[in-house]
Order: sequence, then C-alpha cells, then structure tokens
Amino acid sequence: MKFSAEQLKLASKIDVYVRELQQNGKNEVEIYIAMADRMSDLKQLFKISTHDEMNGLCARFDGFYHYAKIIENIAEGIKSVEIKV
Repeated sequence: MKFSAEQLKLASKIDVYVRELQQNGKNEVEIYIAMADRMSDLKQLFKISTHDEMNGLCARFDGFYHYAKIIENIAEGIKSVEIKV
C-alpha cells in the first residue's frame, strides 16, 4: 500500500513517541495522558486516510498501532458506558 508523505510523517511521529514511552515503562493510561498534546496528529490522519490506509499504517508502525488501540479501547468503553464521561 502506498501512503502520502503526510500520512507517513504523522504516523511516524506518533510511533516514535509511543515507542519511547513504552521503553520508559509507561502503561496505557500514562501513554494516553502523555499523548494528549499529539491527538491532533491522529485526528489529521483520520481526516486524510481511509480505513484500509489506517490499517496499513498500524501494520507498518507498532507504536502507532498501540496508540490507536488505546484510543479505540477508550472509545468502545465510552460507547458501552463502562467509561463514564
């Protein structure tokens, strides 16, 4: 799958930062909190990427995948009211 330069740049930025947090022993909650300032990068990726492209970026970047799973789990928790907002 071919990605745009912007898609690769954004996914790579997220990937590098999440991997750094993981190497420093941060858990999912700590990663979520630390990534709050970078949520705009993920939002931008959602705007410019198809579902298949997002899956492809997740397959290519482990840290990006991990962050996307954290966000997905939170969204599912909110939807099911397990997480109250």
